[in-house]
Amino acid sequence: MIVTIDGDVNYPITLDPTVWIFDKRKFPIQVVFPQIEEEGQCIHLNPFLHNAEPMRGTSKVICVLKDGEQVTISLEQANAAILRFSRNQKALKEDGPIWLYLADGSNVDNPIRNIRKFEVK
Repeated sequence: MIVTIDGDVNYPITLDPTVWIFDKRKFPIQVVFPQIEEEGQCIHLNPFLHNAEPMRGTSKVICVLKDGEQVTISLEQANAAILRFSRNQKALKEDGPIWLYLADGSNVDNPIRNIRKFEVK
């Protein structure tokens, strides 16, 4: 499943979380959130946002979910966010392809799931 970063960016980006398993930047979820017991692999959102180059004056990122629901976070929160792409050594299929955790851990028990697109505004 493909996820896009678009909106007010200089370079819209298409992401394929299924290839992140080979990415050297990935890390176990427990590195950041040791209270999570099940295995999972993550990657930071920041490098992808950086490559998309948000335009001057942007301040938020809208996470567009599978059902069309939108969850808005600040650009600062997005730059620190962690994307989980696997659970128990399998891709997140039912409620994936990625889950977003805020770096402060405030949503560790309820990450943003079913993300299909990041829209920078």
